[in-house]
Amino acid sequence: MRDIHTSTTPPAPLARNIVLADFNAASREQVANIFVEEGYRVFATQKLENVARLIKDKRADFALIEWYTHPPYTSLDFIKNHADNIPIFCFTKNDKLLDLVQSLNAGAADYIKKPCLFPELLARINRVLNQQAKLLHHGDFALNLTQNILHIAGDTVALNDSETQILKTLMQNRGKATSPQQLLANMDTNDTQSNIIAVYIKNLRKKHPRLKAAIRTHYGKGYGFIDYE
Repeated sequence: MRDIHTSTTPPAPLARNIVLADFNAASREQVANIFVEEGYRVFATQKLENVARLIKDKRADFALIEWYTHPPYTSLDFIKNHADNIPIFCFTKNDKLLDLVQSLNAGAADYIKKPCLFPELLARINRVLNQQAKLLHHGDFALNLTQNILHIAGDTVALNDSETQILKTLMQNRGKATSPQQLLANMDTNDTQSNIIAVYIKNLRKKHPRLKAAIRTHYGKGYGFIDYE
């Protein structure tokens, strides 16, 4: 399957973390080495049940998995349970149309058949990642950075530019306190009123009960977004 790599593809502009699951040791090693050569960090495993832990521990940007069909945990199960939180690409020799359709319907980012030239594989992965770069996800929260819209478990919340920028910073720094000065520095505004961030935070909390619960005040330090994952 070396024909996967005939590329002059430039290295990843920002090193990305990949979790790779493949039950075939030779295939797993080959694919991992190709991505490493292109500047990616690869965390490979033989067992599908290890993938969720690796995604969390290594803060993976996406998962690339073979088509596992044996119980107790199949690729379709994994996609159904985790596709809302991370892009999952099936990269497999399995060419059954039903499996392809079921995986995409379950939320897989793409279903890519082996053998595949590396430029095509990378182009299909980057297409999805570039689309998702406009969305910031955390649990039930999905922040659309271009449309100033926050999706929360089926609800849609309209935001203004400043609210979007504040929420983006809080979600990116989730679990940690972010000072008002840091929040203001990340905003595209000339407003330097000392209490302006507190006003925006108050307005954000009014927009949805889940936002009120998620945005925490760290007295003397700033604000945080609850990290409940």
